[in-house]
Amino acid sequence: MTAANPAAVCEWCYGPLTGVEPRIAHYRALHERIRALEAENDAIKNMRNDWEAHARRAEARVKELDAMLYEMRSQRDYAIAVQEDRER
Repeated sequence: MTAANPAAVCEWCYGPLTGVEPRIAHYRALHERIRALEAENDAIKNMRNDWEAHARRAEARVKELDAMLYEMRSQRDYAIAVQEDRER
């Protein structure tokens, strides 16, 4: 790929450098950018995993509370039925 203005292609390959061959500097810059993107990707994956774990814990807690609520309603209904039987 050729361009009329080489600087428009890649600033690392054609920019002013001090004692470092342009392509080597370019590869180093790409390597560092790849490492930064990998680190960012890992951080996002960790956040997603944390969120999924939190969602699973919340779902388990909701199920537990639903079971407790069901049990309490059953006890209430039973107590009401017993009271009604006593009143008859």
